[in-house]
Amino acid sequence: MKVATVMLSDPDTLDPGRADDDQKNSIVLEAQETLFRYIDGELTEAGCESYETSEDGLTWTFHLRDNKYSDGEEVKAQDYVNSIRRIFDPEVNCHNAGIFYCIAGGEAFNTGAGSKEDVGAVAVDDKTLEITLVEPIPYFAQLMTFSNVTPVPESKTEGEKNSSYGATAEELAQSGPFYVSEWTRGSKVVLKKNENYWDAKNVKIDEIEMTLAQDENTRQQLFDQGQIDVLRNIDSEYLDQKQKEVDAGKVQLISGPQPRNSYICFNNEDPNGVFTNEKIRKAFAIAFDREAYATQVLDSNKAAYGEIPPGTAIGTDEFRDLYPEPMKELLEQDAKQLLEEGLKEIGKEGETLEVTFLQRNADNETKVVAEFYQNQWEKNLGVKVNIETASDNSSFNNQVSKGLYQVCETGWGS
Repeated sequence: MKVATVMLSDPDTLDPGRADDDQKNSIVLEAQETLFRYIDGELTEAGCESYETSEDGLTWTFHLRDNKYSDGEEVKAQDYVNSIRRIFDPEVNCHNAGIFYCIAGGEAFNTGAGSKEDVGAVAVDDKTLEITLVEPIPYFAQLMTFSNVTPVPESKTEGEKNSSYGATAEELAQSGPFYVSEWTRGSKVVLKKNENYWDAKNVKIDEIEMTLAQDENTRQQLFDQGQIDVLRNIDSEYLDQKQKEVDAGKVQLISGPQPRNSYICFNNEDPNGVFTNEKIRKAFAIAFDREAYATQVLDSNKAAYGEIPPGTAIGTDEFRDLYPEPMKELLEQDAKQLLEEGLKEIGKEGETLEVTFLQRNADNETKVVAEFYQNQWEKNLGVKVNIETASDNSSFNNQVSKGLYQVCETGWGS
């Protein structure tokens, strides 16, 4: 069986260590094997067959399954050790490194105060992986579902290959249910079933073709014409158009909360000395209509007043049912007054502030988002907002990670 779907962005790499957005993660998680996977909502052993933790909760020991890469080579514990070390390797520049600082020695290696040999991940033997933590982490097994923690043999990332690994499909070590058989940049990615995968008998799809379609209207047309089988993240207007087909059983709708959010990202080390100021950051953070943004601009989301989005569980409860949203208190402040106080503090009192908003790509949807912020800030703060457009999502991520921006919108999803 073949399934056709779309890519929302053009991946610049398929290196698990550099998987930092929804698109790259979705491909890597099909082509690589994590220690655990979520299957029907349940955390399930995947790359590991079993595991145990020490009495103090600091040592996790994973016993690996007999699994093979698509080329027939055995997956070994040292391959997981290599991938874990690469998370903290400054040369790799993994954007998720901080999430894994719970692993002993990881933060020190990542910040230049230690070496890769100090990272608390060792191969006891070919089938036994041992990870040491700095403190007990009850959700550590969930962290092992991240695409960053998937096996990569050291031979693939030695020397100069460490910074270029993942640039082509041919060089990838692929241990998941599928492997990337074709990757045409700017066009498509084709995944084929990995017959060497440990659970291949339960993989029902033979091929997945992912066509690049960054424009939402294009994606909807492809779905309407039957050229793709799956369409994600639809807006309410398009759902209204398809509701009769859903009711008739011609189209299957799967819906539910997605615990993810978008947020304004300020460069705290702004070379222009603007967003280094806390009051100016606060002014920009509250000087736009969140409800209008969610309902009129995005047309498929809820307004956010806190970092933790609705749908995120804490035990058996929902986090947002237990804790207030902190932005609501901040919104009671006067944005214009905060800006004036901030400008005085940075020596620009009375000046008309000019800033640059970095737009994620040139797509129409992101253009509308950028222009919304531009309009709101110019109207509510009396500032001048220029828009700079990154060529694509990968360029945007690289630019932000290097601090080459003033303010932008980015996000996070679990």
